[in-house]
Amino acid sequence: MGILQDPEAFQAVLRAVSRYKTTYVVLYSDDLGVSIESVEDPILLSLRVGVPAGTPAADLAQKYRLLRRVDFPSTPTALRQIVTDVLARKIDAALLWAPLAGLLAMELDPSHRLSMMPLAAPTPPPASFASSDSSAVSETVARCRDEVQGTLEAYGVVPAEVLAPPNPVEELPASPEPPPENIEEARQGWDVYQTHCERCHGPDAISGGLAPDLRDRVRRLTYAEFFQIVLQGRVEKGMPAWRGLLKPDDVRLVYQYIRARSTERLGPGRPS
Repeated sequence: MGILQDPEAFQAVLRAVSRYKTTYVVLYSDDLGVSIESVEDPILLSLRVGVPAGTPAADLAQKYRLLRRVDFPSTPTALRQIVTDVLARKIDAALLWAPLAGLLAMELDPSHRLSMMPLAAPTPPPASFASSDSSAVSETVARCRDEVQGTLEAYGVVPAEVLAPPNPVEELPASPEPPPENIEEARQGWDVYQTHCERCHGPDAISGGLAPDLRDRVRRLTYAEFFQIVLQGRVEKGMPAWRGLLKPDDVRLVYQYIRARSTERLGPGRPS
């Protein structure tokens, strides 16, 4: 895609990869001959691990005492070199922000020689990628974002929020009763829905071919059931868990939007 050669596209695409925004991975070549099970795996203490200097990845390397850390500049060229060096076995592994690792794997690992082990510790993204408005990206950026996310899924990367131990308090809504209907919250819910749900459930909650029509489901589920399904997912049916990525207020807004679509208080398309 040549994104690394276009600084603006590089920034825009990685900022838009919201599902893996707080996920970091240990990336290594299958030629290494070992399987890294976690960031606390003793094998990592003996490996040369490339890390972008001055980023949260460097803080994680220090936290987990990666003794043979090799610092690289945080420029696109140097970041590309980290993965090139892993593939060439000049270093043994790299600790990278997941969206960056996904983009680099797309460009440099067409034969899928790399493995990625996600850290179960949600960590903020590099400062230059902290802000985003994934609902307002261009069609080209959205397509590249989806390709990066699809690449991470193909490498078996699970978002850090899903791997992190659950917080029982956040698994339940503040009240088991549905919130009062609020058309303004339903309009706000459209934005959250477009960012996180539209890809599978369709642009108007009417099924995108990969998942069911949510207008019917919202009538059949209790609010607590809806809340729990969104946060915990249904892995056996291909639905990811959104715990940690969506806050309770976000889930409420999505519920308001889908309910308004179900009762036809909101029509298809962007709410006016």
